[in-house]
Amino acid sequence: GIYLRGNPNPNVTITQSSLYGNLGGDDLYTYAYANSGTFVQLARDNWWGSTDPALIAQRIYDHRNTNSSPRVDWCHYLDAPPPAGVRAEDVHCPELVACDSPVTWDLTDKPYQILTDVWVCPGQTLTVEAGVEARMAKTTPQPDFLIEGTFNVDASAGPPAIFHSDAAPPVAGDWDGVELRGSSVSTIT
Repeated sequence: GIYLRGNPNPNVTITQSSLYGNLGGDDLYTYAYANSGTFVQLARDNWWGSTDPALIAQRIYDHRNTNSSPRVDWCHYLDAPPPAGVRAEDVHCPELVACDSPVTWDLTDKPYQILTDVWVCPGQTLTVEAGVEARMAKTTPQPDFLIEGTFNVDASAGPPAIFHSDAAPPVAGDWDGVELRGSSVSTIT
């Protein structure tokens, strides 16, 4: 596997690689990052030995395992070893953290797939436009969708924005929902 230790944070992008089968434990292990809550380690477009997001998520040690690790963005995982490079699902990968600047999800041609934690920092905003579909992966642990800033969903001028699980078919209880915490201010229309 790959072990990324912080202090300072290594500036590494892992892509178009095969990362699986580490008999010693995790396929990607991250630890001891400065500002780990807002740091996102990029690991998109890799083959993890599976197309099941629950199995992939179990092999990545990140912020869901400990708050001293960054969030790992492994969206757009491959469905075969490189160089085939065909994505397992045709989806958009959202920005996971809105801390430095506002984030808007406005693409409606295909769904946003949420494989790991989403966080909106205090004082920052996530806006979701009409017609956007966001699918949460059914993994253990579940991805957090944490709002400590502002969360605006306005579908009054178009089709509804849809939030549901990536399971087929999605059913109640598949994902933990959106958590509004602290002094968050949100408008959902």
